[in-house]
Amino acid sequence: STAFLFPEVRSVCSWAAVATLDYAWQTPGFIEQWQERGYYEVLNGRTKQMMKINYQMYLDFKNNIELFDTSQNLKRFNGEVLLVHGNNDPAVPLAALHQIASYRKDVQKLILQDCNHVFNMQHPYPENKALNPLAEMLCQGSIDFIKNTKQ
Repeated sequence: STAFLFPEVRSVCSWAAVATLDYAWQTPGFIEQWQERGYYEVLNGRTKQMMKINYQMYLDFKNNIELFDTSQNLKRFNGEVLLVHGNNDPAVPLAALHQIASYRKDVQKLILQDCNHVFNMQHPYPENKALNPLAEMLCQGSIDFIKNTKQ
């Protein structure tokens, strides 16, 4: 969302983005508990790994809040924007795409059907394996968007 700071950037592709960084921190008392403990953990649904988020991230967010304000930053950006999202994303609901798109009328959208948060891919990606059809559409759609961006 900080592309507006760089006039040479003419287009931005966003894949499965959250609409606001602080969406997960809205529960009353959450910030206070996070500060006291120094971190919180999130379960990665795909890998089943507990991901530790240090309180420093919140401090960075608060100290640089204007840089994290997607609604305002998209309005400041003069280039073109493509939002790509899977309609079956369990990590970031499709509603996030619609919320981001509401910030600016000329945003282009590519919604991939029967597609999850990682575009039906996996990590690590198997060697010598072709991309699945949805990942192909993601990549080709992004490439076409960038190539067709106005000069």
